[in-house]
Amino acid sequence: TETDPVWRKVTITGTGSSSKLYVYMNGAGDAYLDDFRLVAGTTDNGTTANLLINGDFEQPLATANWTTTTNTLNSARTTDYVHGGNASFHLVLNAAGSTGDENQGLHRSLSDCLHLSKDDAFKVV
Repeated sequence: TETDPVWRKVTITGTGSSSKLYVYMNGAGDAYLDDFRLVAGTTDNGTTANLLINGDFEQPLATANWTTTTNTLNSARTTDYVHGGNASFHLVLNAAGSTGDENQGLHRSLSDCLHLSKDDAFKVV
């Protein structure tokens, strides 16, 4: 019997070290992703401006600079399971991913996001 995924909120606070946001797992497997938020600063009360275009995966990936890689060949935008809206992203990794290796996970250029600099504080929700 198939069951719906359990949605978990993950929050990461830090400073930027790249012009890309990397999303990956530490081993092979899959996960559904939805409702990503990227905000300047270290707090987010839910009303802070979201700097990440298409963090809800409502649009096709290419229209919002999301890029899949050779390690994510079976990954796709989907309407099978959603947290909010009408779509999510089913991330399927064949092996562990890593930061900085553009062949190892889902990543998104941040060049169109409100000019966050490399050392600016941020929060991903």
